[in-house]
Amino acid sequence: MLAVLGAPAHAQVAPVEAGPATASASVGLRRTSLRSQGAWMLGGDALISFGGSFSLGGGGWTLAEPIRIPGAAGAFDLDLAMSYAGVQAEYVLTAAGAPGLALRLLVGAGSATLSLPVVGTETAADNFGVIEPEAVAVLPMWGFMKLRAQLGYRFAHGVEDLPQVAPEHLRGATASLAISLGPF
Repeated sequence: MLAVLGAPAHAQVAPVEAGPATASASVGLRRTSLRSQGAWMLGGDALISFGGSFSLGGGGWTLAEPIRIPGAAGAFDLDLAMSYAGVQAEYVLTAAGAPGLALRLLVGAGSATLSLPVVGTETAADNFGVIEPEAVAVLPMWGFMKLRAQLGYRFAHGVEDLPQVAPEHLRGATASLAISLGPF
């Protein structure tokens, strides 16, 4: 005989009450994948909340150090450097001041360059578009400081002028930790 024990489950998103407009800024460290290699990025953002659960601002990330690309058929190795930034929107799903969840979207542009490792001479460069959705967990620490953990995926498109680099080489999952200060 099979018995099933169940309890009703209800999920409800707490509404965020409207308040005055506020601003916040964060700085963080990110682990990501580029050309099937792990890489560290540094970055941050600044957001303005319009008195409720929606915030708008800008953010950006840059590689902490270039990624080495092995040379093809006797060619020199190259270093790949990449940075990107854009407009960022965030929607908070939980009440302010409590541990919570948010959804984030960055839409912007980036730049990637290839250079010779020893001398740093740039051999090629290209600009590209970026779309990066993220899920964010927020843990209030003290006062106006919060710890943010972010998981996302970077979509890159429009890379055409970099030898040995295609758009899929700049795409990748992201995991970030950031300290956020605000609201101000």
